[in-house]
Formats: sequence, C-alpha cells, structure tokens
Amino acid sequence: MIKTRNTTKDDVDTLFDLIMGIARFHNQEEYVLTDKQEMLNSGFNNNPKFGAIIAEFNGQIAGYPSYTWNYSIWNGGEYMKLDDLFVWKEYRYQKVGL
Repeated sequence: MIKTRNTTKDDVDTLFDLIMGIARFHNQEEYVLTDKQEMLNSGFNNNPKFGAIIAEFNGQIAGYPSYTWNYSIWNGGEYMKLDDLFVWKEYRYQKVGL
C-alpha cells in the first residue's frame, strides 16, 4: 500500500538521506551543499522556501518529490515547480512515483 504525507521538521534526517540518494544516483554527491540545519531553517518556518512529500510503501520510506514556489510574471501568480522526484531502487516499478 502506498501512502503519502507532507514532511515535517521531524523528517529532516529522512529527507536528507533521500536527497543524498538522488545525488548518488546521478553521481553528484559533491554538489549537495545543504545540511540538515539549513533544511530545518529554510523549509520548516513561517515562510518555507521548499516543500517535500514522503512516499511510503507498506510502511517503509520509498521516496519523495520536493518542490518550490515561483512567480510567473506572464500569468501574474505563483506556481509550483517540481524540484526532485526520487524513489529508492527497491520500490521502483511499484507505482510509488505516480
């Protein structure tokens, strides 16, 4: 069974592991410059700079999408931009990323 939920500050360790997972997948670990404290400060305050959703498969952490909000001058409003989408290898092809 697949469940999704918004991340909370209690998920920072898990979210950081997922970020490092996608970085390793792309062989780009050296480009991850954030840390858990920065994620707490920028994502879990009154004006969060990003959001993320945790996907669970049978109660296990399976992956995540992360997103940011941007502004379109053409449309005159905000829109959500998908930042990352990652699923651990053992949960791929289980419809977790749909």
